[in-house]
Amino acid sequence: ELSEITYGGRLLCDEQFESTVGGLFSGCNFVSFSGALCGGFSAGRSAARSALSAPRVDAVDPYEIEEEKERIFQPLKVQRGISPREFESAIRQVMSYYMGFVKNEKGIDTALERLGLIETYQGKIRATSPHELVRANEARFLLKQCQLTTRAVKERRESGRITYRRSDYPDMDPALSGKSLALWQDSGKPMLARVPAPA
Repeated sequence: ELSEITYGGRLLCDEQFESTVGGLFSGCNFVSFSGALCGGFSAGRSAARSALSAPRVDAVDPYEIEEEKERIFQPLKVQRGISPREFESAIRQVMSYYMGFVKNEKGIDTALERLGLIETYQGKIRATSPHELVRANEARFLLKQCQLTTRAVKERRESGRITYRRSDYPDMDPALSGKSLALWQDSGKPMLARVPAPA
């Protein structure tokens, strides 16, 4: 629950909880606390075994490290801007209004447009403490998560799975049964495909 209605999705993993990105593990593909707790424990064990068997860590480009540090700490340098709470509030307004329990194509497109506008304000998020810095980076992640969720909703043109409703597609599409929508990025371009749902 991201406080934006509800978000449902999983990171595509194998039975050892390793994602399609080698060395990246996720134990959070459960909706219950006990499942997440056990999944996290199992993913941690798998990650530890993987780390022990890794031949060596490739050298990291020092310029990439500096770029990432600059991105993470940038909100501390903003003198006059918006707080992480204000940034998140704008996201929540868009998601609550256009991406509620009943959605349609026009609302989804408007949500994507408004989230794109909010994205232009990322550089104005201001942090005045280490705690606010964490919140600022969480707010950036929340925006990206909502953008991905909204793109996925646009592609699922049906209603009837759990609380999922689209007024422009009121019926369930049998062709989508047993399939998950996978989203990823390739050379900066968003990609998607329908894959068999995990058992």
